[in-house]
Amino acid sequence: MRQLTASTFGAPMQDARVISNSLTDWCAAQVNLMADTQAQLSLTYARMRTIFATTTTAAPTPVVPSWSVAEWGTGSSSYPTISKTATGIYTATALPLAQTPGTWLNTTFQLETVVFNWARCSFDGPAPYTVMPPMVMHAGTNVLTVYVPTSDPGGVQAITSAATNGGLVKLGMSSTGSFTTGDNVMIQGAVTTGGLVVNGPWTVTVTDGSHLTLQSSTWTGSWSSGGTIVKLSDLGGGVPLLVEGGS
Repeated sequence: MRQLTASTFGAPMQDARVISNSLTDWCAAQVNLMADTQAQLSLTYARMRTIFATTTTAAPTPVVPSWSVAEWGTGSSSYPTISKTATGIYTATALPLAQTPGTWLNTTFQLETVVFNWARCSFDGPAPYTVMPPMVMHAGTNVLTVYVPTSDPGGVQAITSAATNGGLVKLGMSSTGSFTTGDNVMIQGAVTTGGLVVNGPWTVTVTDGSHLTLQSSTWTGSWSSGGTIVKLSDLGGGVPLLVEGGS
């Protein structure tokens, strides 16, 4: 589909006279907004696409994107802010320096807010060996969070049990031999009830040969089944990632 703009529909327009009856007369602002909304229906690409390279610098640390294109602009001033927030975990924040962060004026001077409803992440080029490809952890408001898993196959374990350890969450598995206290991990696929939070990024303590304890966790509810725990380690500097987000 050909990408349209508000100007395709004659916008932006201006009122030729004062609107005397808002129930029967349309003002220019209403027509401009309709034109811009219609134009946005022709957008077949993500609202934001950006490329940045992984880094081995310890988190937290900023990362400069090498390229970006977005609905609100293509210049470097429109680039998202990229931050490495933990081992293997990166965030891309759109329009963080706007007067109202996450907003911009469209072509008809209407203030719009960035809200990402979907996102995807991939290697931008030949994929290095990893246990699994990079993936999106979260897409919402104007922030995308992605993570790059470990390159150590021994760092993946299936969760076999969960219990409390002094109020913290203790997870059972076949072996903790590939983990050390202080490792950053990612947990996915665990089914819990009663508000127990297990999935997501954690720092772990090796409790014994078959149990890890999640630091700063809270035991509440119960674990039902499933889940894998992946040890995160830096993939290496200079591996380009392509991150896209849309509405």
